[in-house]
Amino acid sequence: MASISNPWTLAVNGQPAASLDSYGITSPVVRRAGAENGMLTFTLKLDALGGTFLFPYGSSVVLLRNGTPFFIGKVRVITTNFTAGSITKVIQVLDAWWEMSNTVYRQTSVAALAEPYTALFGFLSSRVALNQDAWGRKITLQQQIANATTYCAYNNPGMIGGIYTPASFNSLAEETREVTCAEVIRRACSLNPAWIPFSLYSAGIWQMSWALRGQYPVTIDLAQANLVTGATSLRANYDAVPPGVVIDMMQPVTRAAGSTVTKLNRQSAGFPGRAGSIFATINIGPCDVVPGNLAAAYYQALQSPHWSGSLTVKEQECTGAYTPGSSVNLLGGEAAWASMNAVIKSCEYNLDEGSTVIELGTPDALQVESFVDQLMRFRNIPVPMSYCQVNNNNTEGKDKGVDDEGNETTPPPNQPDPANPDAGGDGVTGPATGNAPGSTPSSNPNQGKPAAAQNTGNNSTQIFGKKDLTLCDGSHVTVLTS
Repeated sequence: MASISNPWTLAVNGQPAASLDSYGITSPVVRRAGAENGMLTFTLKLDALGGTFLFPYGSSVVLLRNGTPFFIGKVRVITTNFTAGSITKVIQVLDAWWEMSNTVYRQTSVAALAEPYTALFGFLSSRVALNQDAWGRKITLQQQIANATTYCAYNNPGMIGGIYTPASFNSLAEETREVTCAEVIRRACSLNPAWIPFSLYSAGIWQMSWALRGQYPVTIDLAQANLVTGATSLRANYDAVPPGVVIDMMQPVTRAAGSTVTKLNRQSAGFPGRAGSIFATINIGPCDVVPGNLAAAYYQALQSPHWSGSLTVKEQECTGAYTPGSSVNLLGGEAAWASMNAVIKSCEYNLDEGSTVIELGTPDALQVESFVDQLMRFRNIPVPMSYCQVNNNNTEGKDKGVDDEGNETTPPPNQPDPANPDAGGDGVTGPATGNAPGSTPSSNPNQGKPAAAQNTGNNSTQIFGKKDLTLCDGSHVTVLTS
């Protein structure tokens, strides 16, 4: 059995790190994953019921390997087992994806509260418009993910860092309600099949990064003695390779004579006439921008079959060399294994045994049922939305705020100080390139706000009027003017 007193140490609630043995920890297991909860589980043996307990609910825990954070989270589950002569507690520490999954994403809206309905109040609403900013302008999926992450970080300070994505993609606007920050990220992933999400901890804070399949390959030589101790259900998912993909985007347009017709925006790839092809129809609005290469990107991402199954690797100590975001190739086995680029979905590290169970699989965004379901969500959102902030001389169209208890606030509720508009604002971007799994992310000095969004307009003395605007489809909306 491998020793866990070195290289593993643990810090609780900001205290100096100490060996696992010094805490009385046994059976430590770490699970790291992509867009789902990471977890550290361990067992403690207590001297007596009601005795001193160092890991109460909500405690911050950092597991370090040779002084570098390997996992970070908070105590979320405590289970007690006792018999006449034994008292043990099983502790589950979950990373910040728990906060992402339990924080409802909200955007700033404006409304009048009481007659005569002349005073406008900004408030945070769980009715949100994804993939556009507060003024109704398109933002990339990278920016949308950053907005959700920043919002969660603002409400859970000191736990969540930035995101690091390989590229920017565009998508359709989507109106929805009561979605968590985690769900916003899942939805952004759903139409970008090349993205593989994974978590980073090495910078001392939870961060999300992304990789392209094969970007970070890990080669395992089966001839190396006692390295791979087993494999289960290893298979290539040829049945998930569609022969063709067709996506029809139906868009109403108004002709010069005033009549309305439906425009077909068709994207296709492969050989869609063959059995097993994917067909989807999306109704979009007259003001929406058709995202390019959606069908081709999905088709191409599946042409090299994804592999599923699991591998068990045994080391003297768990090194973390195998981690989500990487892709595995096996030498010394079947010829196809040498270039399979099997995506690592999750890893479970048994620190006592030095073994790692690697789960391989198709990313959720590449599963056909999930892809079609995500396409059906989308519908047009006119720009600007009547409930969103309105772009009038770069202001937010409000003069006061109301907090969650109904009290007036200036500036608006739970928003960053006007002197620091980039904190929690719209359109925040990450670096142009991703970071290798397990590496420390590069700094990101560019907060990337659109120029027109840099002024938050938190001016309690501003006077507003009204103006009717005609949208591209001929409909009208009343907006605020300064």
